[in-house]
Amino acid sequence: MKKILKEKIEFIFGMHRDLLHTLRAENYAYKLKGLRSNTIGSQLLCVAGARESYYKSILGNEGFKWTCSFDGKMVNVKTELDRYMGEYEKEIIKFIEDTEEISSNQTSLILDLLSHEYLHQGQMIRYLYANHLPIPKSWKDFWHLED
Repeated sequence: MKKILKEKIEFIFGMHRDLLHTLRAENYAYKLKGLRSNTIGSQLLCVAGARESYYKSILGNEGFKWTCSFDGKMVNVKTELDRYMGEYEKEIIKFIEDTEEISSNQTSLILDLLSHEYLHQGQMIRYLYANHLPIPKSWKDFWHLED
């Protein structure tokens, strides 16, 4: 199970990395035009904050608790947000690699984190289409998207 969890986490994190490499700094301020929505940066902040929150909950082997330490005023600052996302990506993968036995609670939290990442990808696809932004090849392949 540990091998599968690691593969799935690495895969979904890699897909988000592909997105971060595709987006430009100004894209982080884009919204869904004509609809009530937050920004792409806010969507990514939620992904990053969830990574930190899930990591801390997994590490403590406790129930999920939101503990995002990223400054929410910085959501449109690509460099900082990208770094923050990558930081917890590495920590989560390291935890899975280094932990001898992952508890059922920790497994459940990792699966919830995966679900959260997939949820935001579905939302992000709408933002990419609505703003005529490029979609990474990994996303096109996995989600069977058209240009």
